[in-house]
Amino acid sequence: MKLTTSPEIELFENSAELCSAYIKAKETMRQINQKINERFYTDSECYRITFKETKIGDYIKFGFIMIFVFLFLCMLSLNFLENTNFKEEYILPYIFITLTIGFILGIILKIILTHRTAKSVTADYKFKREHAIKDRNELIKTKPKLDKEMIYLETDVNNEEINCIPKKYWHVAHILFSYIKNKRAYDIYTAINVYEEEMYRFEMLRRQNAILANTEEAKYHAQYAAEQGELANKNSRIAVIMGALTLYNSMRD
Repeated sequence: MKLTTSPEIELFENSAELCSAYIKAKETMRQINQKINERFYTDSECYRITFKETKIGDYIKFGFIMIFVFLFLCMLSLNFLENTNFKEEYILPYIFITLTIGFILGIILKIILTHRTAKSVTADYKFKREHAIKDRNELIKTKPKLDKEMIYLETDVNNEEINCIPKKYWHVAHILFSYIKNKRAYDIYTAINVYEEEMYRFEMLRRQNAILANTEEAKYHAQYAAEQGELANKNSRIAVIMGALTLYNSMRD
């Protein structure tokens, strides 16, 4: 039907608003259901997850840092021990034991720091979890009312006497109506045709850009291969010349 009268234009506008409201409400209900069904970690689970995020390499790194610290202390202590009756055969075992202790202390230090971080993260998560649970409980209380409103809205949007836009185009109802306001279409069918043509042109443009990008990449690889081949040819010619010069010099000798 052509939208040549105000009632028809008003019907299309109301249909577009109804479809947009339905799509937004449906997305809102999806988010609400997701929040209601959200699972929260316990304090112990959060603590373990934070601890597991620390890799073994981090502990080893701290161990080596402490090795360097203890190596410095070890050198200072050796200067002091030179003035005592400390025997030289004990120096290497002394250094080894000292560095081993340093490595172990470094790992212990990292464990302590990770423990403190995990406790802090767990406390912060616990605070956020309590607020999230409170919000979820509020959503659970209001959900029955929202479900009823959703049922009424779904009934209206499926009523062809109220909504003249096909279901396939509910999510772009506001775009279809903009074609009417901009006089690019005069009824629902021409608006749909304009939308489909634009989507087709967009898809063709996307494919052309993809082909162009692949072509440019292929040209780059071809040029790089050609340059490498040319460089290999130059190197082979140089090798031949150098071989000939070597042979000539050996014959002269």
